Amino acid sequence: MRIIDDIFQLKDEHDDLYVAIGAFDGIHEGHKNVIRTAIKRAKKTGGKSVVFTFDEHPKSFMSYKTAPKLINSKEEKIHLLEKLGVDCVIFQKFDKHFSSLTPLEFLNLLKEIKTSEIFVGFNFRFGAGGAATADDMVEMGKTYGINVNKINPVTSDKVVVSSTLIR
Repeated sequence: MRIIDDIFQLKDEHDDLYVAIGAFDGIHEGHKNVIRTAIKRAKKTGGKSVVFTFDEHPKSFMSYKTAPKLINSKEEKIHLLEKLGVDCVIFQKFDKHFSSLTPLEFLNLLKEIKTSEIFVGFNFRFGAGGAATADDMVEMGKTYGINVNKINPVTSDKVVVSSTLIR
């Protein structure tokens, strides 16, 4: 599995990427469902599976005091993602520049690296200040020619499996 610390390192390097996007602060069953769906699609088409996540939780950029505690360390994430069969993981730095991207700028960035399909969880938010939702990304994807898959939540005893619940 290749490990990258900046999405711009993928420019002009690959095509046919199937990208699972999320904070993935703990690789629990809900996150695995999003990631496995991207892996299966990549294998089916001969493409590459990519997990796009962050080196630290995005909320830590605002304040370390209010950032949620990570369930898995970076090393644990790498081990778990490798076990799942991910081809590449991007640990993007969530800095001032990245946090200011509009939803459209973020989608264009994914298009620039030749993303074929995107996979996000049902509660995914993106763009400056979390301005857009998973449903917004699905609609924007239609406009810009990228298939976006919003993955339904995993439940256990009728309760949504989430990092908040696990913490």
